[in-house]
Amino acid sequence: MIKRFFITILLTLILLPFYAHAELTPPWGASGITVDKTSGLSIEKKELFISATTIRCVMVIRNNSKANISTEMAFHIPSHPHRNMGTQNYWDEDILEAKLYNHNRSSSWTLDRPDKNKLPFLNFSTKINGKPIDVKRLDQAFKGTQDVTALLKNNNLPLNPEVASCNNLPLINFDLNECKERTEKLKDLKLVDQSGTPLWHKDIRFEWKQTFAAGEETEIEYSYHPATGFISVYFDDERPPLESLAIGLLHTGCFFDNACFNEKTGLEQDLISWLLKKFSQDLQAPDQNKGTYVYEVAYMLQSDSLGQEPIKNFTLIIKHPKDGIAQTCSLWPDMLFKRTSATTIEANRTNFVPKNDLFVYIASPEIIKDVF
Repeated sequence: MIKRFFITILLTLILLPFYAHAELTPPWGASGITVDKTSGLSIEKKELFISATTIRCVMVIRNNSKANISTEMAFHIPSHPHRNMGTQNYWDEDILEAKLYNHNRSSSWTLDRPDKNKLPFLNFSTKINGKPIDVKRLDQAFKGTQDVTALLKNNNLPLNPEVASCNNLPLINFDLNECKERTEKLKDLKLVDQSGTPLWHKDIRFEWKQTFAAGEETEIEYSYHPATGFISVYFDDERPPLESLAIGLLHTGCFFDNACFNEKTGLEQDLISWLLKKFSQDLQAPDQNKGTYVYEVAYMLQSDSLGQEPIKNFTLIIKHPKDGIAQTCSLWPDMLFKRTSATTIEANRTNFVPKNDLFVYIASPEIIKDVF
């Protein structure tokens, strides 16, 4: 049977709004710790581990002053105002509950509530000097820089604009009269424009106050399940592998904008050579369901760098599936990886000042489980 070319793109990447805690605009699909800039602190060591299902960061921060220093630490969950509904918002409980409610009341089959610990960002956890700590979760709504959380709650309106507005009827009760009343209320509150488009966004973050003891080092470790961008490409055996792959990549649009295909990696293969080899192997494979899967994971590398202070010892570890590969743009000139195992690569740098945020592409011959 002829195998036909097929490609899917699932973009769960979204643009974060600008936050007061970070003096930068974060990239699509990325998150990371934001740290209030405080003189007297230096990052002695940072080890960043990235896979398609886990981001884990260990930082050793030294207080070089003679007094204790306390500062705010925060982790923002990506969100974006009035964006078309899709998987990019499914880690927000407001949307999860609305979608579950409306599906289960109108369908013959029931959707199960997903495991919260496997959803992007919601399993965020932190350890200080090896011991888990409790972090405070804050759910707030902002119209620009104005906090409208209380305004929405006092009017019995959800904080999430997708759920509160009528732009996405599947998320409300399908009662058009109720929808009209809600829209008028939101207009009176000046929270939507005349077309009903929300003017606010919801901000979810985990935060804690961290004290760095005078003259001492503090180890901060945090981890979470990332959101990913995802494409799959299946070859067409009516064309040579190279042509089939070229057609597939053309259909991905801007997905590979941050892949830096022309940069040397220091490894035996890069993403392009791996894709070519994989397509050639698939051409000979009897299994018609074989395909190629590429995931993008983003991380706000600049946010926890304490401004322009260098990270004295930085290590990036990337894990990919067996028989897969990983690639990212260089974070410094002549950045080269070394292979530390069959599934991990590593790069090191001393006195590293992040200039860009990080985008990692992880390719696999099979679908990676528990990826969102």
